[in-house]
Amino acid sequence: MRKQKTLLLLCNLFCCILLPLSAQKPATNPVIYADAPDMSMLRVGDTYYMSSTTMHMSPGVPIMKSNDLVNWKLVNYAYDTLANIPTMNLDDGKNTYGRGSWASCLRYHEGVYYLSTFAQTTGKTYFYTTKNLEKGPWKCTEFSPAYHDHSFFFDEDGHIYMIYGNGKLFLAELKPDLSGVKPGTERVLIENASAPAGDNIMLGAEGSQLFKVKGKYYLFNITWPRGGVRTVIVHRADKITGPYEGRVVFQDRGIAQGGLVDTPDGRWFAYLFEDCGAVGRIPYLVPVEWKDGWPVLGVDGRAPAKLELPDSRGLIPGIVASDDFNRKKGERTLPLVWQWNHNPDNSLWSLSARKGYLRLTTGRVETSFTQAKNMLTQRTIGPVCTGSVSMDVSGMKEGDFAGLSLFQRKYGQVGVKVIDGKKYIVMVNGENEKPMEIEKVPLEQSVIYFKAECDFRNRADKGYFYYSLDGIRWKAIGNVLKMQYTMPHFMGYRFALFNYATKETEGYVDFDYFKIEDKISDCRWADVCYADDELEGHKLDIYLPDTGKSSHKVVVLIYGSAWFANNMKQNAFQVFGRSLLDKGFAVVSINHRSSRDAKFPAQINDVKAAIRFIRANAAKYKLDTSFIGITGFSSGGHLASLAGTTNGVKSYTIGDKTVDLEGNVGEYFSFSSRVDAVVDWFGPIDMTRMENCNTTKGANSPEAALIGGIPADNLDMLALLNPITYIDKNDPKFIVIHGEADTVVPNCQSIFFSEALKAQGRLEEFVSVPGGQHGPVTFNENTFKKMTDFFAKEAGM
Repeated sequence: MRKQKTLLLLCNLFCCILLPLSAQKPATNPVIYADAPDMSMLRVGDTYYMSSTTMHMSPGVPIMKSNDLVNWKLVNYAYDTLANIPTMNLDDGKNTYGRGSWASCLRYHEGVYYLSTFAQTTGKTYFYTTKNLEKGPWKCTEFSPAYHDHSFFFDEDGHIYMIYGNGKLFLAELKPDLSGVKPGTERVLIENASAPAGDNIMLGAEGSQLFKVKGKYYLFNITWPRGGVRTVIVHRADKITGPYEGRVVFQDRGIAQGGLVDTPDGRWFAYLFEDCGAVGRIPYLVPVEWKDGWPVLGVDGRAPAKLELPDSRGLIPGIVASDDFNRKKGERTLPLVWQWNHNPDNSLWSLSARKGYLRLTTGRVETSFTQAKNMLTQRTIGPVCTGSVSMDVSGMKEGDFAGLSLFQRKYGQVGVKVIDGKKYIVMVNGENEKPMEIEKVPLEQSVIYFKAECDFRNRADKGYFYYSLDGIRWKAIGNVLKMQYTMPHFMGYRFALFNYATKETEGYVDFDYFKIEDKISDCRWADVCYADDELEGHKLDIYLPDTGKSSHKVVVLIYGSAWFANNMKQNAFQVFGRSLLDKGFAVVSINHRSSRDAKFPAQINDVKAAIRFIRANAAKYKLDTSFIGITGFSSGGHLASLAGTTNGVKSYTIGDKTVDLEGNVGEYFSFSSRVDAVVDWFGPIDMTRMENCNTTKGANSPEAALIGGIPADNLDMLALLNPITYIDKNDPKFIVIHGEADTVVPNCQSIFFSEALKAQGRLEEFVSVPGGQHGPVTFNENTFKKMTDFFAKEAGM
């Protein structure tokens, strides 16, 4: 028992690479990395409210609440359904994608909240009023026509005015009961509101929002000069009726359209949004100062990355949220994070048919996915996110298709289809006019798990699909969805739960849960077995960078564990993976058998088998094996180094001990296990000098467990374990990195190694990190850069 405890302590020392905790994130732009365009914002006391646009979704016109301008929570919608008409109901082959209700205006006046919007779908303008913005009830008043991008304003003279239009802006007075425009009051307010941005305009000034500050009226609009970016224009006047003088107040990356809000302590911000590709149109806050009676937006004319506001707590669960479909008494049937694509048929969905599940039942035969009723959606969020579901498919009927989608006009789906009485897992890519079924896998069970991942970083806009038979081990399916924000849908991508019929009706599926996370695995193929068995120690994960290339040069990662662990490949990726992906490498993180599973040379046999597997399956996994680098830390550094110094060495003998280094693990023995460059992070290299840099460690050491004997009594086997034994001029180039304050593997190990490598001309650089420990301080931005730059140089990248 004492020996086991000692080994466990040593494993902890070798395995637990304690990276310094990041400082808490400050408030940053964008404040909402999700589709929430056309914001209208106000402050009542110390509470902020904001409305936004969700067009063809039901319920519509979301209302959000915040106490700090950064952390927002959905609290209500203006309506459950806009109108009961074929275009909103997806009936008769009709739809209203990209239309529905557009930009809203939110006001608070004499104890009443007012919200207005307009809809091309109905050709009407709508006013909603309530005394309780969060709970309602709402009173709706509607009239024709639909006044485009209007702003209404309660003036001090008791009149209610509306400003609307595109390019040429109009002013009208509203009836006191908001039932329409007073006849004869419509007039041109500004003949050419785009003029401050020049005369070559692609999008005329619109998105009107009016404010009164210190006795002056300020009208905010967006315009878009041809060849330029979306631009904020402000017009100023002493009277609401004008005359107005205008100027450009902000041009930065197209961040525009919005208005002003102040804080209780007297600071001002402009709320604007950016067109950000497939995730949608995302809100920013921009500090405002006042100069000569004009608002001056931004910091040096730019939207700052950081804001002097409280930290963000993320968008989960305020804007999006997971759902287990269990409800307590008094809770909403569907939380506010959910919206239906168009109007739902409430007879065909239920949370009561099977307690704790969302049941979607088919009610008609559909002609296409985009016309399918009862698609339940939530926003995707950036910079990355994952949505996953568990689904019971035992109630499906012939021709049904149910599952999880990344939904926009160019959609992707992963789900279950029933074909000739059999169930199949299917991935469909809808990038093109005709959706393509990319992959189909037979399904022999009733419960299945699906996952979709979104990568919006640097506008990568890529979607990935997975399935799992147990909710633990995931397999990629199909191909990468190249997500595109399209104007016909005019909305960021959404996670969508769906079930529709193509042959017969009344089939159903039960969703057990929907889970959303603000991370992705980055792993394209997980738990791939590189041997002809199912041992945990013979699995690897493959990660690909988002470069758009057809194949990528490779770096193999090996974790540190004092050789005691057989499943820590994810730990190695967490340490090194992102920096290598960002450099453009494919990353393969491998497991190996532990010293408890098998004694040396099993571990180097596993490493070499994984490398042979990579070469043999390069085309399948989009790998360019003209370069394979390898790196690892601690015991992983030892194995990486041993792989490098034993290039081409199948077996080796010292004294009466012979080891088979290549081994017989897996297949593909006609492929080479050679590596082309090595970065060793504080690996034990010469076990004959581990103790005080001059002798062996004792019977309880990790290396004793690895060779199955006392090191001092097995010096020949110990020498065969040492990477330093095999160094010659044919080895690849090495970088060796070690902390000077490492108390687990002494720094002298890397000194010995570097001197031996240098003598053979194989040392690129020895990096000895002052104050560096067994991970902390040694792992830093500079050393990571040395690693990635070295691999890139050796790979000719």
